[in-house]
Amino acid sequence: MMSLTLAWTPFLEPVGWVHTWWYLLIVPLSFGLGMMYKPMRMSRFDRYWREVGIFVGQVTLGVIAMGIALAVLTEFVLPLLPAE
Repeated sequence: MMSLTLAWTPFLEPVGWVHTWWYLLIVPLSFGLGMMYKPMRMSRFDRYWREVGIFVGQVTLGVIAMGIALAVLTEFVLPLLPAE
């Protein structure tokens, strides 16, 4: 859909190059969150990077699990509900 305005309108013309790999941005997002969250919760920093790695893995796997659960819910469970 071409817009008649001179400016870029994100809701009418979304960026096309991001759609192929946007889901991979969860890894740097969870890494940044882990780097900021873990120092507030740790008293000693000798295992800091190990704890950040565990946090990144947990967040990434949690988001993947929630995505799979939502896909199963929308594809298999919701069609079984009555439409009344």
